[in-house]
Amino acid sequence: MPKLADFGMVKILGPDEKAQERLGTVAYAAPEVLLKKPYTKKVDVWSLGIILYMLLGETLPFYSMDQKEIFQKVINDTLSFPPTKWSGRTQSAKKLIE
Repeated sequence: MPKLADFGMVKILGPDEKAQERLGTVAYAAPEVLLKKPYTKKVDVWSLGIILYMLLGETLPFYSMDQKEIFQKVINDTLSFPPTKWSGRTQSAKKLIE
């Protein structure tokens, strides 16, 4: 059974608690985290979507060798499913990621 773990930068939030710290790896972080806006545990769903996109599409959705460029892509770009990687994937898989 696969397990995901990266607790190097973690903040435990209560049910109604919000955070503003910029924690996590840029390529997996939700826009509100990168913008230092108040966020809840829902940002973890974004990160899981990134992981699922990578598993099915064989690449990160907002990829660059430059972290500043990744930051800008996460904030400004729209998620896309290039046909070269996604032609064999179902609409249901794409909807799940969205």
